[in-house]
Order: sequence, then C-alpha cells, then structure tokens
Amino acid sequence: AANVQQAAGVLGQTRSALFPQVGYGGDAVRQRFSEDLDAAPVSGVPNPDNSYQLFASASWEIDLWGRIRRQTEAAQANLMATEEARRGVVLSLVSLVATSYLQLRGLDEQLVIANRTLKTYGESVKLFELQFKYGVVSQTTVQQALSQYETAAATIPPIEQAISQTENGLSILLGRDPGPITRGKPITELVSPAIPSGLPSMLLEQRPDILQAEQELIAANAQIGAAKALYFPTISLTALLGGASSALSGLFTGPAKLWSYAGSVTGPIFTGGSISSQV
Repeated sequence: AANVQQAAGVLGQTRSALFPQVGYGGDAVRQRFSEDLDAAPVSGVPNPDNSYQLFASASWEIDLWGRIRRQTEAAQANLMATEEARRGVVLSLVSLVATSYLQLRGLDEQLVIANRTLKTYGESVKLFELQFKYGVVSQTTVQQALSQYETAAATIPPIEQAISQTENGLSILLGRDPGPITRGKPITELVSPAIPSGLPSMLLEQRPDILQAEQELIAANAQIGAAKALYFPTISLTALLGGASSALSGLFTGPAKLWSYAGSVTGPIFTGGSISSQV
C-alpha cells in the first residue's frame, strides 16, 4: 500500500513538469568594499552599502516532442502496475488465510481421531490385562497392546503442537497477537463454491499478476518514447519580474523595477551513444 502511494507521488512529480513552474526569491545584503583595490567605490557612494532584491520567476519547458507526456504515461502505468501488485498481495493473503484455516480444521479432525484411537487402545489394554489375569492371553499380548497404546499417545503432542503453530500463524496473518482461533464449521461441512461451466479464458486477463505485467509493458514502451525525444531540441521559456534597490523603502518604486524574459533551445549534436543507449 505504501508502494502505491509512492508511485502516485512519482506520477504527480512527473506530470508537474507539463505546467509552468512559478517561484519567488529575495535577498538583503549589506557589504563593504575594500578601498585599496581598483574596483573601490567612487566617492559619494556609501561604503558599506545595502542592497535589497525581491522577484518572481517563471519557467516552462514546451513539451513539443512529447518527452514529458511519455514520462507521465510511464509513471501512470507504473502506478497501475503497483496497484495490481497490491491486489496480488491481498489475494495471496486471503488465499493463505483460507488455506491455513483448512489446515487447522484438518488438524482438529486428526486430533479427534488420535484421541479416539488412544481411547480404543486404552480399552484394549484393560481388556487384555483382565484376560491375562485369568490366564486367557500371555504377557506378550498385553505388552503388544500396551505398545500400541503408547504409540497412539505419542502421536497426540505433535498434532497439538501443529495446531498451536497454525493458530499463531493465522493470528499473525489476521494482524492479531498469537492466540487461539475461533472455530466455525467442521471441515466435513466446508464446501467449495460451485464453478459454472463455460467460463471464458479472458477471465485470466483479470489476474493481478497479468494486469501488472501488462502495465509494466506499457510503462516500458512509454519510456522508449521519452528516450527517443532526447534526440530533439529542448525548448524552454523563462521570465523574471521584481525590483532591486539600495534602500528597502525604494524597493517597490518605479526606478527599482527589473524584469527579463528569454527563450532557449538546446539540443544534442554528439553524445557518444548516450541517447541511443537509453533507447
């Protein structure tokens, strides 16, 4: 879930480059020039001197070749792929919970059978002991029955241990502290839902892992388009508007006004194979 939020943040960051970026800045400086240098201030100019500057700036890259749009498309696909990965984790968690619960109910049935078997062998031991007392059977027969009883008793602790481990595992999967699990229907009453016949194979396309792979393919294809756009020039517009003055009170007066605007075009001529390698 955190990865989904991270992918959404990357998408927002990438898409923001489609819009003009507007900012501001300012500074206040007090400085003294050395009077021993050739660049010393002329007489009548205050030394030390104050200067104040406040401005707003804007810049915008014109996405003429679609580089930013393709990067945004790739980020969007990565977001969708991450969401499908989250769905896959949820389905795996649900499947593991169901499987663990069925395993727990199966262990419950094994414990019931083991206790029933132990009780039966216990009754057999008592019967053979009475028969040995009256000379019907030998001591060997009694020892054989006792051995079967002890063997049956030895199977119970491992089953009880497995039940505790499975309950603890289920508790962790459910986000709880390890502890007992409330039982529902016995395993003999649990019935799988009926699957209708004639289901189309296109249902497989709804699997999260397949949808994730599809979105990753879309993202990779978009990244190729973004890389190819590097062959073409980058066109940017910049502008600045503000004021600069040696006195704070004169910062917003007419003579203190300053502005500039410019356009720039940059493009590759020789990159040593860098762009082709990215493509």
